[in-house]
Amino acid sequence: MTLSETTISAIARALLNDRKALSKSLVFWSAPGRTKQLADQHVDAIDRDLQENASALVELANGAAPWLKQRLDWQDITNYKPLTTKEPA
Repeated sequence: MTLSETTISAIARALLNDRKALSKSLVFWSAPGRTKQLADQHVDAIDRDLQENASALVELANGAAPWLKQRLDWQDITNYKPLTTKEPA
């Protein structure tokens, strides 16, 4: 199956947007004052989701979307590091 460039770009954009949302959630649940047990559960789930997200982006970059490797945050993606974002006010 071959996907169009538009479809591949849309998939990559969705994954990158999902990554932003996961990173914001990670900042929220990692903040001091959260109930530790509940926060730990959320952080573990977010971490798994970030790893799956990074794997999907790497797979895309190694195939249909090599331009992803030109992103400034590509090293963080391949090292499964979340985005560095501040907690929303």
